[in-house]
Formats: sequence, C-alpha cells, structure tokens
Amino acid sequence: MSLSTNEKKRISMRLSRILRHSAIEEGLNMSKAAFVFIDELLPKIQSKGKGVNVKDIHTIVEENEKNRFQIQLCPHTNREMIRARQGHSIKPPHIDHNLLDMTEILDPSTLPICIHGTYRSKLAAIKEHGLSRMSRQYIHMAQGLFGEVKSGYRNDCNVLIFIDVEKAMTEGHLKFYESGNGVILCKGD
Repeated sequence: MSLSTNEKKRISMRLSRILRHSAIEEGLNMSKAAFVFIDELLPKIQSKGKGVNVKDIHTIVEENEKNRFQIQLCPHTNREMIRARQGHSIKPPHIDHNLLDMTEILDPSTLPICIHGTYRSKLAAIKEHGLSRMSRQYIHMAQGLFGEVKSGYRNDCNVLIFIDVEKAMTEGHLKFYESGNGVILCKGD
C-alpha cells in the first residue's frame, strides 16, 4: 500500500527535523558529511502505524520539489545513506559543514538576485540586529522571486529582503555558498 500525500508530507517533515536537527539525540550514526544510513533511520520515521520502507523514502526524496535531500551509496558498506542538503543546527564535531553539499560563490556577478524571505513579525528585529542564522549554521536565501525558485524561503513569507551580494562580499567580507538544490547560504556577521 502506498503512502498518501499527507503521510508523505509528514514523513518528509520528520526527515527534515531529524536530519537537520536531532539525528544525534535520536541515536543515529551521522557521518561528518551529515549522512545517516537509511536502514537505521527507518524506525525513527514510521508513520502512525504504517511501516515506512526504503522505496517510500526514495519516493519522498524524488517528489520533493525543493530537492531537500540527497541519497547516495556508502562506498564502504554499499548501504544507502541520506542527508538534508542544508539547514542543519547540528554543530561540529558531529558534522563538518565544509563537507556539506555547497559551493562557495567567488564572483558576486554570478548571483544577481539574492533574496531572504521572512515575515512582518520579524522585520523590527531584523532592522535592529540584521539577519540572523538563529540556531542554524547559515542564513538561507533564494536566487529569485516566488514562482521562479523552489527553495530558499517559505512560500508564505510576506517580506522579501534583497541582498546586495557584491557589497556584502567586498565591504562586509561575507562568504556566500550555493547548496546542491540552489539555496544560497551565508553565515552573516
């Protein structure tokens, strides 16, 4: 029996939470590159009495329009592993953020549009303190507007902050990265 759309969404959310924030507390063995073995993860993400299997995980990963997850074979054990592409609050020494799926942007002209999506309720704090990565390792941004991009900010954001990447890189000495699914990442200042 296949999973319903709602079950897939719940499992995807559980995957995100565990892979980004609680894998260590859940007792999962996480590689420095933030991968966990799928067979070890399965018992942690069961869906209200329904078994979740490897095929279900593949379906969820393939259908995720934001391309949040990455699956690969472990070269040593030939077992499948999965990780979240970005958004981790898990800190070193558990994972090495340099091993995540991201590439440093060296030329600001390759990033003509960089937008951080947020909410009116957060705007006063942002104006006073600047953008914050909060518990995550990076501030997340998108390379376009709603409808142009799938990842980088939530669809229900009601404030878009346009980043002057060249100025941030030259005057602020900030580094920008692009994750494997096109999200722009920056530690901020």
